[in-house]
Amino acid sequence: MPLPQPGRLTAPVVWSGLSTNVRGGLLMLASAFFFSVMATLIRYLGQTLPTLEMAFFRAAFQAVVLLPFAVMAVRRDPSALFTRRLGLHGIRLGLTVVTVMTGFYALVNLPLATAISISFSRALFVTLLAVVVLREVVGPHRWSAVAIGFLGVLVILRPWTGGQVDLAMVAGLISAAAVAGMSICVRLLSSTEGTMVMMLYSSALMSVILAVPAAFMWVTPDAVTLLLVLAMGGSAVVGQFLLISAYRHAEPSAVAPMNYTQLLWVTALGFVLFGEFPGPAIWTGAALIIGAALYTLHRERQRGRIRHASEPPAE
Repeated sequence: MPLPQPGRLTAPVVWSGLSTNVRGGLLMLASAFFFSVMATLIRYLGQTLPTLEMAFFRAAFQAVVLLPFAVMAVRRDPSALFTRRLGLHGIRLGLTVVTVMTGFYALVNLPLATAISISFSRALFVTLLAVVVLREVVGPHRWSAVAIGFLGVLVILRPWTGGQVDLAMVAGLISAAAVAGMSICVRLLSSTEGTMVMMLYSSALMSVILAVPAAFMWVTPDAVTLLLVLAMGGSAVVGQFLLISAYRHAEPSAVAPMNYTQLLWVTALGFVLFGEFPGPAIWTGAALIIGAALYTLHRERQRGRIRHASEPPAE
């Protein structure tokens, strides 16, 4: 069989020649980049646009992008968007609204690296909720990892400094907990619902819910700001698509660590655009949180119970 000639090796051939875990890892790296761009744009736009308005734009953009695909799906199968689990979708929708509102508030009011470091604590909350909601049995190794991870959260929050905790840090922690709750909902819904149903329901309904309150504090963006808003929404959709694709290509435990490269991206972007650079406490706390999350993934892989829920679900 003749070898491919130099210079004529196409991208698809190179891509198909990679292992599934390598492909998944590259997709996750790209996803982390786009989510970092989204976070940076939220931080920048939050100086002029209300949080509610940005959250509305974020949800509406995703709904508009998904709508043509939903129409095609219904044409092929009239029951494609049908669900018998509206109650669970409603719970997930409520958690999504909490996630977006508190997460955006944290991104706007905290240094980027600090907000992203706190968001990584979602993996710790997933373990706690899995015990309470799914009745999973967690051994001493995973409980130790959770304890170390929350120690990292305390190192970042530093409640012993000045006697009070920054409200934006609390908002970031609430957002992480809500993301964990969404992950549990996705785990329960995934047995009967497709990705399109879960993504479209949350984005479309959240657009409707946020439209009225956003209108009361609406700030009409100029042309440049509108382009940045569209870039924020586009980055979110692309990042989510790449995240889902990464998990379809590879084992979750192989690709999940790549998502933590967000911290490197936002540190670089925060330094260049806003003159921010995390101090020792942020690096230490982030290391403890990420280390605890990675150890949890390692233990789950050893026990053959790898889950997707340690990462943000489709929104």
